[in-house]
Amino acid sequence: MSIADELQKLQQLRASGAINDEEFSQAKARVLNGSPAAGPFAAGRVAAAADDPETREKETRLWAMLLHLSILAGWAVPLGGLIVPIVIWQLKKTDLPGIDVHGKNAANWIISHLIYVMVSLILCFVVIGIPLFFAVVVVSLVFPIIAALKANEGEVWRYPLSIAFFNCSGDQVQASSPPVHSFSLGDRTMSDDASNPEVLVRVATEVEAALIVAALAAQGIKAEAVGGAIAGFRAEVPADVAVVVQAGHLEEAKRALSEIREQLSDVDWSNVDVGTPE
Repeated sequence: MSIADELQKLQQLRASGAINDEEFSQAKARVLNGSPAAGPFAAGRVAAAADDPETREKETRLWAMLLHLSILAGWAVPLGGLIVPIVIWQLKKTDLPGIDVHGKNAANWIISHLIYVMVSLILCFVVIGIPLFFAVVVVSLVFPIIAALKANEGEVWRYPLSIAFFNCSGDQVQASSPPVHSFSLGDRTMSDDASNPEVLVRVATEVEAALIVAALAAQGIKAEAVGGAIAGFRAEVPADVAVVVQAGHLEEAKRALSEIREQLSDVDWSNVDVGTPE
């Protein structure tokens, strides 16, 4: 191992908390003096720390968070949001196997996002593409941040509306994600539990659903799109996409959606039924 490799390894161990600043300084001095980085006891400790599951989990969470946040690099550097996360994924997936599912997840969203941008730009010629384009811009900022925060908590958050170009391991995602409530899209009233999901509205396309989800998120209401080509769900009606919210926020979401309809009068809402708030 070269001196640069040894110093990099020591930096990683200090960053993960496996060694303290004093141990780092001593080991660094030995490396720069051409001596082994540590004596037999310390070397064994450093090696054990590198293989420690807790240390590897911390590194995985850190790099997974950086991978998702690097998607936003495209706002500063052309193609940065495409190249940087792919590079991190390919460089780290061998040393940290847990990064692989995050890389596939991010790649699915990057490709899907490019498709949605192109579609919305084409639709700008028929007016509806303008609000859809702004919705795509909003989710392109919000989704990577959410995914990064979830990754830092040890979860794999699948990007809503992302098309599964790369197969993410369902077992890995399920093991790291919060439990999902089982429900039928045909049922309006689920239970008295305010955390249960309720259908707010059904629309014909995933792009319309993304617009609604983004607009509700801007008003502090968490919503999710269910159905269509979204991974893990099956719509009861072909090409039917439902927007669901927690039961406790249903009435608030209905009122917010009514306001959104007024603000976006250019959008064809003829197929949308939000009901009448009580």
